[in-house]
Amino acid sequence: VYKRQGKIEVKIYDEFIGDYITATASIGGVVGEITVDRTELPLNPDQWITVYFNITDSDQNKNPAAVDTLDPSLLTIEVYNATGHLVKTFTGTDLSGLGLVETDRDTGVFPGEFKVKLNSTGLYFQFGNNIKSVDLGKYAGYAMINGKIRIKYYEPLVSDEYVYVDLVFKAHDAKLEVSPTSLSYGDVLNITVVAPDSNLDTKAKDYVKIYVNSKEIKLEETCENSGVFTATITVGDPEDYLSYEEFKVGSSYTIEFTDNATTAAYYSIMDFKPVTLEKSFTILSH
Repeated sequence: VYKRQGKIEVKIYDEFIGDYITATASIGGVVGEITVDRTELPLNPDQWITVYFNITDSDQNKNPAAVDTLDPSLLTIEVYNATGHLVKTFTGTDLSGLGLVETDRDTGVFPGEFKVKLNSTGLYFQFGNNIKSVDLGKYAGYAMINGKIRIKYYEPLVSDEYVYVDLVFKAHDAKLEVSPTSLSYGDVLNITVVAPDSNLDTKAKDYVKIYVNSKEIKLEETCENSGVFTATITVGDPEDYLSYEEFKVGSSYTIEFTDNATTAAYYSIMDFKPVTLEKSFTILSH
C-alpha cells in the first residue's frame, strides 16, 4: 500500500565531480476521485438513462507515453432501495463494458458510462452490450423511488479504502406552457415543456412527445442537459410541418403532455403517480 508521503530516491556517484547525484520521485501522494454528470437520476419509467462518470487518479497513469485503461475490478456498483437496504452489487466481469480508457496520454482521467432503466417490474443496467437485472423483491421497480446507485472506486490512500458517489432516483413535476392562448392565422404558437425527468442523456438533446388534439408532435430539448423542450407552430402555414390543415376559426384545441412519474410517487403505494397536463388555445380569425 502506497504511503501519502512515500518517495523513491536514486543516487548515482559521479566520479567527475566526486559526489552523488540524487533524484527523487514521490509515490501515492494524490487520492483518486469520482465525479458524475449529475447526482439525481430522473424518474421516468421504461426509459434508458445514461450515467457518465470520471475516475481521476494519477496513480493509474502508469505509462505517461501511452493511453492507459483502468482495470474495472477497481470499481463496484451498489444498489440501495428506498429504505436504504443494499439489494445488489456489481463487480468484476459485470463491469467490463464501462469503458475506462484514459482521455489522452498522461491525463490520469478515465471516463466511464452505463445505462439504467427503471419500471414497474424491476431495475435494469446496461454495461456495454450486457444487460443485467436487479431483483427488488415485493415492491419490484417501485422500490427504487428515492433509492440510489453507489459507484465505488478502490483507493488505498483513504481510511476505508474506497471513494464513492451516490446517484438518487428522484421525481420532478413537469410543467406545460402554451402562449398565446388566443391567436389568429399567421400567428406563432409557442409550446414549452419543462420536464427534468425527460433529460435522459446529459450529453445529447432529448425529445418528448406531446399531443395536439391527439396528433403526436415531438419537442426537442433546447440544449444538452436543460430538461426544457420547445416547439413552435405557425397557425395555418402549409409549409410548417407542425401546422394543422384542420385549424378552424372559432375552434379550440387541447395540448397534452404526460408526466410519467411525479413527486407524489412512493414505493409503498406501488405507483409512479403519472399525470397528464393539458393546455388549450383558440383560433380567433384568419
